Amino acid sequence: MALAGVRLHPPPDAAATLPRRCLLAELDASTALLTLLVAPPGYGKTAVLRQWQEQSRERRTPFAWLSLDRVDADPERFARMLLAALAHAGLDVPALPADAHGEALVDAAALAIAATQGTVALVLDDYDRVAHGDVHALLMRLVRHCGRRLRTVVASAGAPALPLAHLWVRGLAERIDAAALAFDADETRRALGPAYDAETAAAVHQLTLGWPVAVRLARAWLDAERADGAPAVMGFAARSEALAAYLDEEVLASLEPALRDLLVETAMLARIDGRLADQIRGRDDSVALLERLAPLRGLLLVDDGAAHGYRHHPLFAVHLRRRFDALPAAMRGRLHRAAATCLGAEGDAASALAHALAAGDESLALALFVDAGGWEVALVRGVASLQALLRPFDRRRVRVLPDLALAQACVHSSLGQFPPAQALLESVRDAADHLPARLQRGYALVVALLRVLMDEVADNPGAVAGLRSQAAAMDADDDVGRGLLLAACAAACTARGAFAEAGDRARDAQEALERRGHAVGVAHALVQQALSRLHRGQTEHARLALAQARHGLAGLPASETSLPAALACIEARLELLRGEPPSAAGALRLEAALLRLEAAAGWVDIYADGFEAAIAMARHRGDPAAALALAERAAALAGSRRLARLAGLAMAWRIDILLDHAAASAHRLIVQADVESEFAHIRAQPQAWRQAHALGRALARWHQSSGRGARALEILDALAPAGRPPETLAEQATAAARALLLQQRGEQHAALALAGSLLDRVAVDGALQVVLGLGAPAKSLLRLVRQHGGGEGAARAAAIRQLLAHPWWAGRQDADFSERELDVLALLAPCRSNKAIARRLNLSENTVKFHLKNLFRKLGAGTRAEAVERGRELGLTQPAPAAADAGRGQANAPRHGLPCRD
Repeated sequence: MALAGVRLHPPPDAAATLPRRCLLAELDASTALLTLLVAPPGYGKTAVLRQWQEQSRERRTPFAWLSLDRVDADPERFARMLLAALAHAGLDVPALPADAHGEALVDAAALAIAATQGTVALVLDDYDRVAHGDVHALLMRLVRHCGRRLRTVVASAGAPALPLAHLWVRGLAERIDAAALAFDADETRRALGPAYDAETAAAVHQLTLGWPVAVRLARAWLDAERADGAPAVMGFAARSEALAAYLDEEVLASLEPALRDLLVETAMLARIDGRLADQIRGRDDSVALLERLAPLRGLLLVDDGAAHGYRHHPLFAVHLRRRFDALPAAMRGRLHRAAATCLGAEGDAASALAHALAAGDESLALALFVDAGGWEVALVRGVASLQALLRPFDRRRVRVLPDLALAQACVHSSLGQFPPAQALLESVRDAADHLPARLQRGYALVVALLRVLMDEVADNPGAVAGLRSQAAAMDADDDVGRGLLLAACAAACTARGAFAEAGDRARDAQEALERRGHAVGVAHALVQQALSRLHRGQTEHARLALAQARHGLAGLPASETSLPAALACIEARLELLRGEPPSAAGALRLEAALLRLEAAAGWVDIYADGFEAAIAMARHRGDPAAALALAERAAALAGSRRLARLAGLAMAWRIDILLDHAAASAHRLIVQADVESEFAHIRAQPQAWRQAHALGRALARWHQSSGRGARALEILDALAPAGRPPETLAEQATAAARALLLQQRGEQHAALALAGSLLDRVAVDGALQVVLGLGAPAKSLLRLVRQHGGGEGAARAAAIRQLLAHPWWAGRQDADFSERELDVLALLAPCRSNKAIARRLNLSENTVKFHLKNLFRKLGAGTRAEAVERGRELGLTQPAPAAADAGRGQANAPRHGLPCRD
């Protein structure tokens, strides 16, 4: 029994042990009669209990320790060792005859504990070595007899089959497992010591998951590596001989051969479950074997992503993979092929491909790739999912094999990397005569996608007809291919300003894709419908299409496609168009969407709506620097992807922003970029509808601010549709700017007619931003229409009231000014006398003087000139027309709107 006496003490630990304060506090505070510490080797069960013993000794608590061995599985021997541990702790244990049976020995132990003052602590370490039904019964007999006089802690590699139900129900049993025993990040840092920085400590914690023995071994390995230079944490898993020896000797050596074989033969899997292991190994006992691996919980972790599945601790996975790689090559190939087939059938295509290629079976890998959907994976699950499928293949083979080349071209297209996409598509085209129909179809669809993203469909007059013909030529049952081509056709129509046809093609695409249940494709078609409605100012129809698209995507698993970002851009644009005041949360959502689209790829009209909405939000909150930065981001994106339409829009946005706060910079930009010539070049091009109107409005503002009102009006007149009222959103915005300019030039009759018809349209469609976007001067125009044309209909009158009282004006520079004060301020520059202003507004001169007094006070001005200048700086007025333009205004003005005279 001399050696047995050694086991009545905690085993010595040569290394410094990290204090486990939280666990010690938990043990002290516990009211349980029995505590189980269950974790694989190396989780510090013994170290924690040693610290607890030292802490109890300081409190003079009787503390019995017994480190068990396999020989203690005999019930009588176990009971005698219990008595020895209690005697060693200072309890008065009676002498018993040599033939006393186990129950009598345990009862004697219970009497000794009852005779002791206070509570006795009993630690049974390595209990898994004596796991036997008779031993369990003796232990539970002792626990029941002693009650609160005994606190028992059992440390075991696996959960012992103790009959604890009656204790669990009463809250008298508890379990501390590997997750609680693992170091947290701070403990890992303290275990490594001050020699290593926070980044290294975080890397060690991520690699070890706080497994205490691994943290200790990592420190020793890092200390040794420092002598040879800067240590690399990741090298520890693959190169530490001490770690490999520990796993072999302390973990794997204790397992039965069948359990080791299971672990090694499935080591190449990212996750393992019994059914999958059976299929791969050709066995039927894996479920039972996994249950017998319960003592390894902590190294074999529950996989939250799979029912009844497990994954290996990262360090254990590396070690097992080394053991797998040592298997015969033929066996490894067979296991990889079986894994590829099984995982492919389960839908885990990326893992299946990796296993097929690891087995050297490229044909199987290609078949799995095609079965997974090939390039079309990008349409449904996003470009990242397609990249994951392509990643296992050799880059050189991707360029050679048509299926892979087509998919890689789709990846490049979706990321805005157009030149390499074109190069790969050319290689596929060169082999077109030898390709199966499946690949010829795929080539046509990817090319159509690329042309939309590159905006080539905008410049090509035959693009719409070509896409329509391709869609018609698709096989009768290929609704997906037909729907995708029709959606591309809708995008081409929008790019060329044919919004009605865009809506028709988008509906056709929706119907085709709905027949095949292609939810992402249907959502894309609905986005195209929303765009066509949005740019006709039909806000309610656009909102319904977007809501339907959102609803369709909500029922799908999380998608990595850029479609949700495109939806967010159109929704933001629509909210502004409907006059909904921008919110900080909305601005953040839009920014996230733009970043997503800049990193991936969208098409020009999505970029345009997103950036336009973001710029409007920045300007509304009084942040011109942010607005200008957004315009410059759009210009950079246009330059990197050669998107001419977006470049023109970005130029227009920059000019418009600069005119508010840096007119000289706007002038330089217009002159240097020869914007006048660019406008003259694009204004008659169908595909340039968007940038033509944006550039035209910006140029008109510039001319007006420079006193060239006639030229400004000439530009806006050139953009007006011939023989019909403005219908599209761009036409309406230009018409609103034109009506305002006419009013400011004194052409009140023409301004009233144009503004009135525009407000009638706004009243029906709800596109309030058409007017609100004019800024503070719009209120003067609205008051003019209310005074002279507001009675044309109840709808118009209601729209004027809604616009004048709209929350959009809250917080703007003109919020502190009355409507009449703004009217007077607007006329200070063109009308140099109070009498002229009074005649213009049908007021008395005394009333004008009253309003001027208030204006001077609120503007901090001492003269009329200072008031005019301050009003311009705050964006409350537009510069007055030059004297050379006055004649045109006089000729057309009715009696109630005569131009001002001295």
